[in-house]
Amino acid sequence: MDALKFILVILTIAGCWRPFSWTSLRKHILYNAYTLLIISLMYSFTFTQFMDIVLNADNPDDFTNTVYTMLAIFAACYKIFNLWMNHESFAELIQNLTEGTFKPLVSVEIEIRRKFDKLIQ
Repeated sequence: MDALKFILVILTIAGCWRPFSWTSLRKHILYNAYTLLIISLMYSFTFTQFMDIVLNADNPDDFTNTVYTMLAIFAACYKIFNLWMNHESFAELIQNLTEGTFKPLVSVEIEIRRKFDKLIQ
């Protein structure tokens, strides 16, 4: 699978994308536990930032710095949760791009795909 290979490797390391090649039940369970650990760490960090705002924000500079960090982490939590919930839809989309309707057939289309794959990396 060449489409989005670099991005999927990063998402795999981050605990957001289980590779298609992992068919073992043991790997599925371990990776799901890893994903749960990563998600729980991110949500607990977001909650900690919120508690820092409530309990320790003494001046406007501390407040804005903490809110900025909390909102960025909250957006990341939302994105990870969305990716986790829609994993099958994304997998189907990637499969369509590589093997389905949108697979390049003519040499000109293959060259265009190679050009943009290099541009992405």
